[in-house]
Amino acid sequence: QHDYSQAETYFQAGLKLDPKHIATLCNLSKVFTEQKQFNQALNYLNQALKLDPKHIATLCNLSKVFIEQQQFTTANKYLQQALQINSKHIDVQVGLGILAAATGEVDKAWKYYQTALQINPKHVATQYNLAHTELKLGNYQTGFALYETRTQQFAADYQTIHKFPQAKLWQGENINQQTLLVCWEQGFGDGIQFARYLNLLSSQCNKIVFWCQESLTELFTASFPAITVIANTQPMPTYDKYVFLLSLPHLFATEVATIPNNMPYLIPTTKTVANLEFNPKKLNVGLVWAGNKDYSNDINRSIQLKPLLPLLNTAQSQFYSLQIGENSQDITDLNMKDKIIDCSPMINDFADTARIIQQLDLVISIDSGVAHLTGALNKPVWLCLPLVADWRWLENRTDSPWYPSARLFRQTIRQNWNPVITDLQLALITAVKLKLT
Repeated sequence: QHDYSQAETYFQAGLKLDPKHIATLCNLSKVFTEQKQFNQALNYLNQALKLDPKHIATLCNLSKVFIEQQQFTTANKYLQQALQINSKHIDVQVGLGILAAATGEVDKAWKYYQTALQINPKHVATQYNLAHTELKLGNYQTGFALYETRTQQFAADYQTIHKFPQAKLWQGENINQQTLLVCWEQGFGDGIQFARYLNLLSSQCNKIVFWCQESLTELFTASFPAITVIANTQPMPTYDKYVFLLSLPHLFATEVATIPNNMPYLIPTTKTVANLEFNPKKLNVGLVWAGNKDYSNDINRSIQLKPLLPLLNTAQSQFYSLQIGENSQDITDLNMKDKIIDCSPMINDFADTARIIQQLDLVISIDSGVAHLTGALNKPVWLCLPLVADWRWLENRTDSPWYPSARLFRQTIRQNWNPVITDLQLALITAVKLKLT
């Protein structure tokens, strides 16, 4: 339940009773790894390694710490040591799969996970990680079926946030006389991406209630008038059956070719955007450069504003920052107020952002909720993706079956955005010409 302080207290108490207890040392390392306090994690793991240099869990946990820090060669060193000790230990095979996935070797990751399943076909961590690999390869029916294990892989999270009785879980049966509760999960981008499935539910139940993040409620209420939308800050509504939002692709047997693509499926309300003007004689471009820093892969996902400054010099273009939170301050810090209009004071929720996007020609964004929103509005969106992108963007594609209006700009070198920015500059020049000629 992410109570790291209490967990540390318990493990430290155990360590006082037995300072050489390797499992306790490993558990303490996990507490600090989860908080990205890697030096403390390594301290406990090195103690454990001195006690037993061949302890598999210690070696695997060391690899995890170095994968988190993107020190892949060192991570591999520890996994290879573990492999020599016991090649049939499932944690070793899963660790090798996770390392291969992190370095973009998807086929190799798939093989390691298959080996792990031969050791234990019901191993949840293997199934969950394999789900991401299958989805990235475009094997959606297999991938989404395996992705159902997420509620077991993160059982503490789901039991804390979503306290639903298993007996009421909807599994695709017809419940046309009953109320179905669709429950949010994960991030804003996930909510926006998979909200498209709500319209498919109407033929299978009498009433649909979508329980979602508060900042999405106005937008979803306007976009899905036949569905009752309730914020997750409100008491849980009454229901007969429930389903998690990200289970819908599995229940509808989604394949790449059958993704629901009735665009746009989100519709902004008709309120005007106060104090904001758009020049029809310029290319009006929205910009998002940073995401939630607590996201596990944010170090690769976010660009920051400074590397993007060359884009702001594109002739006959006007940029609008859709960045919210602390990163919106980057405009002031870099003295760029004359180059980019800060829209953050006008944005309170995604409905506000949608109204602004609707009036833009284009949005350039990292992999973010705003990118998903732009695609769902069927407005042009150029996504800047890291070398190892999220599964939903598949492999080696410059388009997206989820969003026909999206164009993908991918890194070719880890954490090097310069080639991407060069490609964006050239594409912007072309877009300006297309609009103004």
